[in-house]
Amino acid sequence: MNLNFSTTKLQIALSFGYFLLIFLPSLLNSSYGVFVDEFYYLECSNRLDYGYVDHPPFSVFFLSLFSLFKSNIFVLRFIPPFLGAASVFLIGSLVKKLGGNKIGILLASIGFMSAPVFQVLFGFYSMNSFETLFILILFLLLVELKNSQNDRIWIFIGMIVGILFMNKHTSILYSVSLLVPVFAMNFKRNVRSIWFWVGLVFSIVIVFPNLYWQWKNHFVSIEFYKLATIYKNIHTVFYKSLLNQILSQNPATFPLWLAGFYALWKNSVQRHFFYSLLFLFLLFIFSGSSRPDRIASIYPILFAFGSLALYEKWKKILLSIIFLFGLVLLPITVPILPPEKLAVYSKFLGVVPEIEKGKQSPLPQWFADRIGWEEFAKNMFFIIEKLSGYDKENLAIYTNYYGEAGALKYFGAKNSIISGHNQYYLWGAPEKIESLIVFGEENRKRFLEYYSQSEKIGDIPDRRNTSSKEPVFILRKPKIPLKKVWTEFKNFI
Repeated sequence: MNLNFSTTKLQIALSFGYFLLIFLPSLLNSSYGVFVDEFYYLECSNRLDYGYVDHPPFSVFFLSLFSLFKSNIFVLRFIPPFLGAASVFLIGSLVKKLGGNKIGILLASIGFMSAPVFQVLFGFYSMNSFETLFILILFLLLVELKNSQNDRIWIFIGMIVGILFMNKHTSILYSVSLLVPVFAMNFKRNVRSIWFWVGLVFSIVIVFPNLYWQWKNHFVSIEFYKLATIYKNIHTVFYKSLLNQILSQNPATFPLWLAGFYALWKNSVQRHFFYSLLFLFLLFIFSGSSRPDRIASIYPILFAFGSLALYEKWKKILLSIIFLFGLVLLPITVPILPPEKLAVYSKFLGVVPEIEKGKQSPLPQWFADRIGWEEFAKNMFFIIEKLSGYDKENLAIYTNYYGEAGALKYFGAKNSIISGHNQYYLWGAPEKIESLIVFGEENRKRFLEYYSQSEKIGDIPDRRNTSSKEPVFILRKPKIPLKKVWTEFKNFI
């Protein structure tokens, strides 16, 4: 393979190619709209705060910078692939810093680009699309600290650790696992360095607003994480967790990231990172989590080290195999096919993972949760339009979870939208709600404790199965303000 151009040009070409691979299908395929979590992030960006029940504020604040465009799906589709492209570039930079050549850069980058889990994570807006990039920046800083012995780098390490925490709380596991051995190996030098303490102060200053918010709100995020672990995540035995890791990273990359572990072990200078990444890997495998993305950010590092461990001949062979496997898996994670054909293709490959309890569909969840929201909102608005003027003016809509609430708001709901789900619970309910719309018989019975009258006003087709419908009720004549009993509706999951 003849690569007669600079490594930087190769990195730029790979980064741009990855950006187009994720961005164009997501933007152009109108079959798939806004992802369920994106509705929530948009609504959070309308109500900026230093914390939220189920995530820190960084990704929300970042989205708010584009407030003039946030109703435009272009922004939601542009930012994540851009972050993915930046990650590809940094993988190439890491390979170069470790002494790798162009084939090594190509192998590590294609391994990353072909991994299904990253194609999903960079396909819609969330805090997860930032995490991989930040972890790569942190790792590059730690390698540079080790190579240069320039203690001023601790300032930037402190900043990126703080930003990581403000983006995703669980990233503290990455930070601790990577930082502890680096700090301990030069304990006396680091403790005596003013720059280490400056970096620590930067980190504390960055995370303090969220910690203060948590204290004011009785550390609700800890409560959320506990409940989500019990009621949302699917417990998975260790061998299935291992299999999910292999599948989510593209099975053909297995030799590459395994070689990455081997290369770290053989490298006496970087061996402490072997223990860091192995700890994270084993912690996840035996934790019982069904979410393969939880430790996805260790793999770009392993791909980079793995590209150094293989002979040139085997690099080229493995690169071809990874590329071919990636092409086969691509329609599962990138919206190339329409939903009907995707359902058939997913069934053919046997790839329809259930990664959260209660979410089953012929399509992978990352696609199923992007379909039917606009129709759901239009049906709801049609039902509301038939109500009397008094009802419409004094109406609130209660939804079971943030996806429904966010979708109604995104598509133009004029009435108050309330829910007990996660951050919506903290946002609360209005002082007085004369009329309340609820979905389903179970909710109707639940709310009759607080309202005197109920009336069925229509049906809403199920997003995933339009042949199934859910009744819609309006409740009138409140017995007691919902605000007084709002704690009954808390739903952290």
